[in-house]
Amino acid sequence: MRRFETGKLPPELLERLVLHRTGTRRPEVLLGAAVGEDAAALDLGGDLCVAASDPITGAGRHAGWLAVHVNCNDIAATGAEPVGILLTILLPEGATAADLEEIMAGAEEAARETGCQIIGGHTEVTPGLSQALVMATALGRAPRGRLASSGGARPGDDLVLTKWAGLEGTAILAADFQEELAARGVDAETLASAARLGRWLSVLPEARIAAGRAHAMH
Repeated sequence: MRRFETGKLPPELLERLVLHRTGTRRPEVLLGAAVGEDAAALDLGGDLCVAASDPITGAGRHAGWLAVHVNCNDIAATGAEPVGILLTILLPEGATAADLEEIMAGAEEAARETGCQIIGGHTEVTPGLSQALVMATALGRAPRGRLASSGGARPGDDLVLTKWAGLEGTAILAADFQEELAARGVDAETLASAARLGRWLSVLPEARIAAGRAHAMH
């Protein structure tokens, strides 16, 4: 049997092995698991409950900060407002209190920036890890009639890109591989400029403007 390659699963494998195994189909689920969708939406009466979950696996520095922002971005892209974050932090053997404090300080900073609260999670030291893994689940709320999905685009819609393509990956590379990039000839000014791109990561301001108007956001 062929082993998986590093990275996300191809869509055909995701559909065959994961997405059709969703258990009981619930009438409350308005937006469920699908290729290209980064969040789910539940109708529980009143406002809609929106949930999104993503790990931070490719970044060592700022993992807590990134985990909150990345998941809140997925919430915002549905037209919802982030409310709460659940954090799961898996630390490698030999990790220290300073390592955990750095992760949580970043997560708290991002939670304040996005206006959401860290409402729970799980923390443990796990064998077999070379660096900490941080996984987050974000919860948000959206008024009825305001929900946007990744696949909701219609013929004739305008395609709008905010900020820059590759922003998140560029900022992570500049922060985590600064010495290696410098050794390969990337100058200090370029590295510093790339690292500063992280401050533009949140899409909440744009999503708040587009919510209720855009047919699709991602």
